[in-house]
Amino acid sequence: MLYVFHRKRNSNRLGNGVLYASVNPEYFSAADVYVPDEWEVARDKITMNRELGQGSFGMVYEGVAKGVVKDEPETRVAIKTVNEAASMRERIEFLNEASVMKEFNCHHVVRLLGVVSQGQPTLVIMELMTRGDLKSYLRSMRPEVEAHRVGAGEVTHGTCHSKRAFQRSKRRRVAKKTENNVVLIPPSLSKMIQMAGEIADGMAYLNANKFVHRDLAARNCMVAEDFTVKIGDFGMTRDIYETDYYRKGGKGLLPVRWMSPESLKDGVFTTHSDVWSFGVVLWEIATLAEQPYQGFSNEQVLRFVMEGGLLDKPDNCPDIMFELMRMCWQYNPKMRPSFLEIIGSIKDEMEPGFQEVSFYYSDENKPPDMEELDLEPENMESIPLDPSASSLSLPLPDRLSGHRMENGPGPGMLVLRASFDDRQPYAHMNGGRKNERPLPLPQSSTC
Repeated sequence: MLYVFHRKRNSNRLGNGVLYASVNPEYFSAADVYVPDEWEVARDKITMNRELGQGSFGMVYEGVAKGVVKDEPETRVAIKTVNEAASMRERIEFLNEASVMKEFNCHHVVRLLGVVSQGQPTLVIMELMTRGDLKSYLRSMRPEVEAHRVGAGEVTHGTCHSKRAFQRSKRRRVAKKTENNVVLIPPSLSKMIQMAGEIADGMAYLNANKFVHRDLAARNCMVAEDFTVKIGDFGMTRDIYETDYYRKGGKGLLPVRWMSPESLKDGVFTTHSDVWSFGVVLWEIATLAEQPYQGFSNEQVLRFVMEGGLLDKPDNCPDIMFELMRMCWQYNPKMRPSFLEIIGSIKDEMEPGFQEVSFYYSDENKPPDMEELDLEPENMESIPLDPSASSLSLPLPDRLSGHRMENGPGPGMLVLRASFDDRQPYAHMNGGRKNERPLPLPQSSTC
């Protein structure tokens, strides 16, 4: 008698195109499955032209997509890919992270345009932001600075926003030119406020939809061809700027220099912690993307912020910008302004077109009557939480000691505050969906 055995080909795709990470259906979870939907785009409608840079999962390209935008036969797009060696679970994680953006429709949040989940490579089609991320854009705006001798045989270099570079010499600012001879000038106060309002508007939209970003920073904001700043596609730049992240206790990479005290201490992420991060973004705008707490190790930053330390006022920073920063850096999360309040305080300084495209002025946003922020310095006293029974003190570095919390234990010392337990039902911007529980800390694909 002859026995014939047929080996069944192992596949991670169901007959209807559904992708799943486990070959055992009993092990399925929402994170292990991707179901194609109306966002699916035929692969033959996508053309990749040139590399833009490395993303969290793979290379990002500029290209052209057909039929992804209404009334546009072809649209220039950004195309995110997954590395060829990626596992099925990583491909599904990539698709699910992009799927978070399917729920967003805001002018100041980068748009998802489509997904190609059938076949290889897996693609995510995004709105193209031709001027790149805000951090790179700000650094490109730094004027060239002539170096002058300040002592015997000593030459210094710097940018117009660096305090250390200007303490010992006078320099003449020279406008920088691009390869196309386009003169780049550091942003004016009105442009800085415009950037702040656009970012706050995107964040107000996310907050209204019960989403928490958890990684708001200049590197995660994108700049369009018309210089509009938008909240970027989440997770794309985590590997590009990996030095901005810190691995704490063997966990995922954390953006400690942008995190609030309660996020650092207790892992709590809410819209209040996003507002804190927004304040750091304002600081980045004012310094043309210097590194926050420069000269401090990540561990030193973690301790310093948890104990009430704040960033110093940047050189040449307009008072209104620094007052906004201080409001965002209230130690008590509930004392920080909402994103709608932030927009309300600067709306009169925004360009006229802001009213036409913003979430703030849209029918979707119907906030109750509220007082606008009072940005007078005398009305912005920091109100810390009650001191913890087990406090921790740390000597402050000289150049950041100017913004200690008042009523501390003594000169140059700060007290660690109590834990913050106001956990709100927000979902996070790292692949999670709306739910009623905090999600795990963000994980880098390099972990």
